[in-house]
Amino acid sequence: MADYAQIRTRRRRLLIVGAVVLVLALAAIIVPRALIKPQRVVVPSVEGLDPSTARSRLAEKGLTMTLGKPVFSATIEAGRVAMQDPKPGAATPLGSAVKVMLSGGAESLVVPDVVGMLLPEARLTVEHKGLMVQVVLARSEAPSQTVLSSDPAAGSPVATGDTVRLTVARGEDSSLL
Repeated sequence: MADYAQIRTRRRRLLIVGAVVLVLALAAIIVPRALIKPQRVVVPSVEGLDPSTARSRLAEKGLTMTLGKPVFSATIEAGRVAMQDPKPGAATPLGSAVKVMLSGGAESLVVPDVVGMLLPEARLTVEHKGLMVQVVLARSEAPSQTVLSSDPAAGSPVATGDTVRLTVARGEDSSLL
């Protein structure tokens, strides 16, 4: 019986020592990871830069660059960075990727055909295309507020934000604007 008690005591000690070693091993792995937070960096602005310069600027901060889908931009030259994610000034983990979208240039549009429409409908049609409207009044036999012509003419290529001059029939009441 004494041998059985000794064996039982040894087993118990081995189980306790094994459990302690296991707990210490897990603690050695988990605790440092919980205490060490990844280093964060501030994302620089790369908007307006060519892709090569943008990639270099991001690499200086320890970031990488990925390309997203191109976007239209009336203000950023085609082939340059028009947008980025995360935005400039955001904090992000060191080594993370910044997605950049290159400009495809200004979206090409054509002037809609609004000749014969009344001014309110014509204005909405032109503005809906992303264009500005300038109204010029003219004497005409056409009904008041009828669009007589547009400059540029219908079908002409224009860029977002361009102005289309609508010549409109003037009636007795010239408060069309």
